[in-house]
Parts: sequence; structure tokens; C-alpha cells
Amino acid sequence: MKQILSAKINSEILSFFNKITTPKESTLSDGLKFWQERVVLTILLTGLVLGLFAYVPSVLLCIKEKLWAVALFDTAIYAMVFVLLFFRRIPFKIKAYSVILSSYLLGMILVAVVGPSASGPVWLFVFPVVASVILGFRASMIALLINCLMLIVIGIFIYLDFPYWLHPKPHTITRWITISFNFILLNAIAALSISMVLRGLQQTLSDEKTLRKSLEKQVADRIEAEKSLVESERRYRTLFQGANEGILIIEIHSFKIVFANHAACRMLKYNKDHLTGKHLQTIVDSTCIANSFENWWNAEYVNHAHIRDLSLQCNDGSIIHTDISNTKINIDNQDCIACFLTDITDQKVKEKEKQMLQESLLRAQKMESIGILAGGIAHDFNNILSSIIGYTELSMDDVENNSLLEDNLKEIYTAGLRAKDLVKQILAFARQPDESFKPTQVNSIAREVIQLLRATVPKTIEIIYNIDNNALIMGSPTHLHQIFMNLCMNAVHSMEESGGRLEINLSNFNIKSSIDESYLQLKQGDYIKIEISDTGSGIPPELIKTIFEPYVTTKGVGEGSGLGLAVVHGIVKTYGGEIVVDSEVGKGSVFSIYFPMIENRGETGVIEPESLPTGAERILIVDDELPIVKYAGQTLQRLGYKITLQTSSREALRLFQADPYAFDIVVTDMTMPDMTGEQLADAIKIIRADVPVILCTGYSKRIPILQTKVSVINRVLMKPVSKTDLAKTLRNVLDAAKKNIPTHI
Repeated sequence: MKQILSAKINSEILSFFNKITTPKESTLSDGLKFWQERVVLTILLTGLVLGLFAYVPSVLLCIKEKLWAVALFDTAIYAMVFVLLFFRRIPFKIKAYSVILSSYLLGMILVAVVGPSASGPVWLFVFPVVASVILGFRASMIALLINCLMLIVIGIFIYLDFPYWLHPKPHTITRWITISFNFILLNAIAALSISMVLRGLQQTLSDEKTLRKSLEKQVADRIEAEKSLVESERRYRTLFQGANEGILIIEIHSFKIVFANHAACRMLKYNKDHLTGKHLQTIVDSTCIANSFENWWNAEYVNHAHIRDLSLQCNDGSIIHTDISNTKINIDNQDCIACFLTDITDQKVKEKEKQMLQESLLRAQKMESIGILAGGIAHDFNNILSSIIGYTELSMDDVENNSLLEDNLKEIYTAGLRAKDLVKQILAFARQPDESFKPTQVNSIAREVIQLLRATVPKTIEIIYNIDNNALIMGSPTHLHQIFMNLCMNAVHSMEESGGRLEINLSNFNIKSSIDESYLQLKQGDYIKIEISDTGSGIPPELIKTIFEPYVTTKGVGEGSGLGLAVVHGIVKTYGGEIVVDSEVGKGSVFSIYFPMIENRGETGVIEPESLPTGAERILIVDDELPIVKYAGQTLQRLGYKITLQTSSREALRLFQADPYAFDIVVTDMTMPDMTGEQLADAIKIIRADVPVILCTGYSKRIPILQTKVSVINRVLMKPVSKTDLAKTLRNVLDAAKKNIPTHI
């Protein structure tokens, strides 16, 4: 039990000693500095513990002999030791110099005051020893020199019988005790300092021994590595040859292939002997090389770790696309590049397909945007056309028949109807309505297009035409107008720079033989042939087969969408016709279109007078466009109706609220500020449910929804509304309302 307690006490003391004497900022890796700092801390700890036994009798002796200066100095030294030991942030140099200087000053004061018989010489003895241990050889030499000078000075004083301490002094036993304790203290300091240095040296030797063993192990490992080098090389060569990636080793300066693995040989369709030694230029596709091969190689491969999509030519002449990763290596003192090849030919095909899909998606989004824009402007366009067509109809009623003014108004009316059809064509981008076909005279459309071209085509382009043909086809005037304009504008574009001649011809064509039928892919019968030719730049042979595909164009960026001929081709096929192109670069192009003819029954498209239904009912007309309400008012007043006009939907609602039975029917626009026509109709129906409502609109995505609100809206009319449509619709809705018959379409 005593042994266990003793061992525990010793362990606690040793732990405390190590904690106090271990430097805070330096470690064993700092070497000698660590041990020097630890020696200083050990001296301070020893001075604090053992110094107490020397300090107490020394101070008592000084008090008895009234050596107040020595007592004060001893106290200051002891306090300084305490501060230096426990204030760990004080730098090492300050602690070291403080310890060395304290031992010297203490020895000097004791020699000067008490004499050499006291402990002063012992402190002076320790002075160079501690300096040597803490600060090194140079410091110890300086301290020894100082001590030598001090001894010489003391010898001189003794020779002159100057010091008063040569005379006998009392308290001999006390002096002896003091000298003894000082000697023990200094002896301990010297012994511990030297032991610390020896311990540090021992630790250093141990570290060196460990390092030596480590070096010996490294040497043994290297010998073992050299023994396995041959086996390792064999394994890596196997991996190199068995890699799925093609690997080429190329000498930088000669550009020769010095090594190729099996995968590279298979990829390039060479055997190993034929590929090794070849110049790199022989397998690189020449279209990839800019300027000289050397400049291209140095710029593209030596300075880049990865090259995307390099075309290589195989032994059979085929081209493959590869990704190449490069790294510089040295083989037998030769600078080389290791090229790792990955065949991405299939990937390139998939990327091209993906790119085409993305482009198609972008074009579809573009067309969708055009459709949204078309829907946005259609309402305003149709409002304008409503005024043009409506007032033209009113004016035609007021002029003399067969007069020049009537002819002019008819031209305006015809142009208005054409504009109406063009708005429908624009709206086809937003929605694709079924186009109604009717007997159409081709030459009348051709004549309109020629008149338009004369005003827009440069004078350097001569327009020649032969369109004296009254043949009819089943189709849409808008579609025919689109065909003529697309083909003629393409012809004009090809002649913009040098000028030329644009010809438009119409003729009858009959397919009788199976040869003609096979050539044109048409059934036997009568056709009208539209031939549009130019003397422009012509179409390259490689584009002839693809010109009718969407987005194929010979125009520059921003000059065409590539949709014109595709649209023409689609219309012709829809009509059961055929289109043929003949072109030669530098001479021009000829487009021939064949449409099936129908029997001409005398339909000329002339506007025939028609008697319109009349009435005497009271009508409330609401539209925020003043010209439109005025036109509608005049038209219906001439038919006998009593008209009330409003350009504000809210004012119209207040007027209706004031006297709901003052009106037999309400005709309102759809898009108006403050309150839409749909909202106005809802409010009116709440006040009086049996009053019929006709809703007019230039364009609205809500038309399909509105057509289902049978209880609110009796009829929806699309602007521009002609006089005939307005009169007939109004009469039908009024008559149906009287009979309580639903009239909604």
C-alpha cells in the first residue's frame, strides 16, 4: 500500500514538473530550442522551490546586519523568478536573459557587500554555466570574460585592504548556513541544467536511431521495388494493350507514331506494324489542319490536355470522329505525347440529331410567338377593316351604277376583302382553321399580284406575263395569292444584284398518256399550268431535292425563314396538284405548278346586288371605336331599325338599367376598356334575361368558350362584319327571340 501511494505521489510530482517545465510555444520538433526553453523553466522552478530555503536565512541575516540593499535585492529576485515561471506569455529571450543577469547581479552584490566568503562567488560561478546551457558557447565565453575581470578587480581591492568585509564579522554560523544553502541551490541548478542537456542529446540520438531504421527500411523497399519492376512493366503493358481506348505514343519533334495499342489499330483499321512509324499527318483528316501541319499540331495538341472532335482517316479511307486526351511523357529520353483516343462517331450522329430536334423546337417556339403576335394585332386590324369595308359598302349604295366612283369603291371593297383574308392567313399561325374552298379564277389573283409587284420590284427587273386564261380551280384566293407572292419574291431576290426578267404564264395542260402521268405524278385530266421563271442566280444542284423541306433556304441570315416553298408545296399537294422546278446555276429557275381545273360555270366573282332583310326594332350598339358604331348605325338605320349608339360599355349599362325594355337587342364589341363585352352581356342578362345579345370581336382566344354561353350570348360575329352578314344575323336573332328559339352557334 505504501509503495502504491509512493508511486502515485511520485507520478503526480513528475506530472506537475513536466507541466510546469514544458514550453508553451515550442515542441520537440524545434530541437535544441525546445530543450533550452525547458532548461530555463527548470531553473526557475528549482529557484522558486529550493531558493526559498536560501532566501529566508539570507534575508534574516541581512536584517540582522542591516544590509537592507541585499535584502531588497534578494526579494526582488525571488519575485522575478515567480513572475517568469508562471507568466507563460513572456518571450523566451526575456526569461533567459533575466535568469543569467540575475545570477550575475546577485553574485556581484554579495561579493561587494558581504565579501568572497559569502555565496557571491558561487553565483558568479553559475553565471557562465547557465549562459552556456541556455544561450550557447558564445554567451558562455562572454560570461567567463566578465568573471575574470571581476576576479581581477576583487583581487586589487583585497590587495589594497579596501573592503570592509576583510575584518572579522559576527554571526559566523549564520553566514555558513547561508553559504551552504546557496551552494546547494547553485549545485542543483548546474546539475539539473546539465541533465536536461544530456536528456535532450539522448532524445536526439534516439530520433537519429529511428531515422536510421527508417532509411534502412526505405532502402529495403526500394530493392524490393526494383525486383518487381520487370513484373510491373509486364502487367502495365498488358493493361496498355488491353485498354478499350485507343492509345498512340507520338514523338513530339518527328510527329511519328512510336507505339499503338490494339484498340487504336482496330479503330483506325491498321495492323500494328503498318501503323507504327507512320507520320501523324497521314491519319489526320486534312480538313482539320489549318496552315502547316507542324503549326497546327503545336498549337492544338502540345499545349492542350483535351481536344474535342478530331477527325481521323482510317486505312480504308473512312473518317471517324474522336475525342483525344493528351499527356506529355518521356520515353528513353525522348519527349513524347500519349494520346488516348475515344471513338465518338456514333455520339456525333446522335448530337446532330439532337441539335436538329432543338432547332426544330426553337423554330416551333418562334412560330408560336408569331402566332401570339398575330392574335394580338388581329383585333386592331379587323377594327380598321370594319371601317374600310363598312363605309365602302355604304358609299356603294349611294353612287350611280356603272360610274367611275362605283368602280373605284368596288376596288376598295375587293382590297378590303383581300385584307380580311390576309388577316385570316395571319391568324392561321395562332390557330389552323379549315379553309373553305370555292371556285376561284387564277388569272384574277395573278393580276392582283402583278400590280403589287410593279410597285415594289426594282426597275432593273422586267416583268413579262401572259395570263389570259379564265380557267377555274377549287381553292382559296388567299392560298393562290400566297403561292404567287412566295414564288415571285424568291425570283426577285435572286435577281436583286444584277437585274433580269420575271415571267408569269398561265396555260391549259392535259395529261393523256401514262408517261406524263408518271412523270408528274398526276391523274389524267385537264389542268391549269402556272409557270413562274426568272433569269437569276439559279439553285445549286445539291439543294434542288431539298428546297421544299421546311427551313431550307439559300438566303442569308435574317433574310428568310425557309418556310415559303414548304408552304407552297403543302398547298399544291392539298389541292391535288404538282409542283416541278428546273434550275441551272447562273441562268435562272423555272417553277411549274399544275392545278386540276373545274368546269367554268360563269362565276366571275362580280359583286351582285342583294336585297337585305329589314326591321323596325330598337337596337343598342356598343363599341369603343366611334367609326365602327357610326357605320353600324348608318347601315341599320337604312334598313329601318331604331338605333342607339354608345362608345362606353359602362354608359351603355347605365342606359340599359334606366329602361331595360327600351331595347329589343344589344350588339356589343368584345374588347373594350373598363368592361368587356362579355361582362356587359352578363350584367344585361341579370337585369333582363330575355333580351338577345350579339357579340362582335376582331380576335379572342375565348371565342370557343363564348360560343357555349347560350344563355348569355346569342351569336358571335367575327370582324370585319359585312353589311350582309350584320343584317342577316340581326334579323335571324330577332326572329328567333320572338319565337323563343335558341340561335347560338
